[in-house]
Amino acid sequence: MATLRSWITNLAALAQKLWKIVGEFMPKSKAPVREVPVAPVEEPIAMPVVDATPDFHDDPNHPIRWQHRRRMAYTALYSMLVVTAYAIGPWIPENRLDKLSDIIEWFYFAMASIVGAYMGFATWAARITR
Repeated sequence: MATLRSWITNLAALAQKLWKIVGEFMPKSKAPVREVPVAPVEEPIAMPVVDATPDFHDDPNHPIRWQHRRRMAYTALYSMLVVTAYAIGPWIPENRLDKLSDIIEWFYFAMASIVGAYMGFATWAARITR
């Protein structure tokens, strides 16, 4: 610890010496320093706040509030059905399905998570308003 402290002290002393040396070679300004006038700061004008958004933030069961979440859940559910139809149908050979099985499993997990989260949060929001 003592060596670190002495090293930092020596480094600070070296920096001061270098600053003095560099300061000697810097050109000196011969122009007088003048003050720049600064305009006074005005108080901002208070503008009325207009809320253009519909008032559905307080109602957790408002249909607009859940519209995009519902669309996302339905899209996830339909995509799971489409992937299942393609996997069962004759369009994809079995050897390719063996290679894609890990990806398809993760896809099902992710889509089922979206659907489950929508169902869970919708139930939770309905229960809160009771």
